[in-house]
Amino acid sequence: MDDLTRWKNEQFKTMKAEMDRLLRDFIRDFGPPVFARLEGEGPLLEVAEDEENVFIRLELPDLEPEDLEISVSREALLIKGRRREKLHRGGRLVERRQDFSNRLKLPCPVLPEGVEALLRDHHLEIRLPKCKGEVFKRVPIRREGK
Repeated sequence: MDDLTRWKNEQFKTMKAEMDRLLRDFIRDFGPPVFARLEGEGPLLEVAEDEENVFIRLELPDLEPEDLEISVSREALLIKGRRREKLHRGGRLVERRQDFSNRLKLPCPVLPEGVEALLRDHHLEIRLPKCKGEVFKRVPIRREGK
């Protein structure tokens, strides 16, 4: 047992951070999981889809629509938000704000102009209509010369 080395808290923290990074990179390589925590300190989310839509549901306790901003492209969803918390400090009421911003790569291309979002019972529900399959149009070929 003389060859054992005692680790310091700092070494455990470094190892945990590295393992978290490896797991995050591993999960990211396989697309959006069914249940995942967005990068950073974002909310818990669920991703599902059917033939025509992608559905995203997020837990957002204590947030109002004015605290959120949603942006979407054909391939990604960007969610920004601000949590406000009132705390009593030193006999005063202080408001603490925590901003978050998370980007989610979508499992397939969507139509940004048809996206709908609803905040209900502390859950944000987003419906993103899928782009229809590629439509090929036949192109006539002309002959040059003769």
